[in-house]
Amino acid sequence: MRPSVLPADMLAAWVRLRSVTQLPGDARPIVTAGIFFYDMEWDDEKCLTLINLYHEKEVLWNPKHPNHKSRPKRFDSLNEIANHFNTNVSEIERKIKNLTSQYYRERKRVKNKTL
Repeated sequence: MRPSVLPADMLAAWVRLRSVTQLPGDARPIVTAGIFFYDMEWDDEKCLTLINLYHEKEVLWNPKHPNHKSRPKRFDSLNEIANHFNTNVSEIERKIKNLTSQYYRERKRVKNKTL
């Protein structure tokens, strides 16, 4: 059974074995279930840019949009956002999911404080 995230020294050896010499931007390599992908560092500015780009792509968040049910159209929109950040679509999907979860968690906390 493989660990979901390899320790740093094992990961460095794995990267050397795979001849990966340069990583894009702020990314660091992660191996999950044998799949290699980049895990970006997200600062506040990047998060706000992501939210604004996501908001511009109405096909992603508006269920009444005519192309909302079209997976290829949604993928194309996510791919445009991913290209802006020089990363992959799965990283963008993961970050959007995390931001959404964080928003609802904070919203629930505020709601419980006011009651």
